[in-house]
Amino acid sequence: MPMSVAKIEELVRASGGRVTPGRRAVIDALLQSDNWLTADDMLVAVRSAWPRANEAAVYRALESLEQLGVICHTHLGHTASYWHLATDPRQSLVCEGCGRVVLVPAAWLEALHRRIRDELDFVVAPDHFAWSGFCNRCISPQRPDCVQARSMS
Repeated sequence: MPMSVAKIEELVRASGGRVTPGRRAVIDALLQSDNWLTADDMLVAVRSAWPRANEAAVYRALESLEQLGVICHTHLGHTASYWHLATDPRQSLVCEGCGRVVLVPAAWLEALHRRIRDELDFVVAPDHFAWSGFCNRCISPQRPDCVQARSMS
């Protein structure tokens, strides 16, 4: 079910929280973005709507929304965490050569996750860590800067 501002505000209030201008600006930024956002990206987006926003307020809003299950963060390799709506559960792939990120629809991995659960008694959390590897461009002989990728293929 897609999230809406009203639904998220309802969850915040039901948990005893307040919908502050900063929290509302974070909610708006998440809902309006087509991409996953780092905390720095979030701060820039929030300040466009609420110029007085500070880093601590943005981090507090992100943490409280994550505790409510509204958003998740994902580690994409050796970079900052990226924040996204919890209703967007996709596995991320990160190229170790160029840093390109590819998002894999959750449906593509359902059979694998089911098999892991059934045969190994383990539930995968696909949106927390990225899978790393190399994209086709970095495996290409035309990319001498990605020798490691070619030696692994």
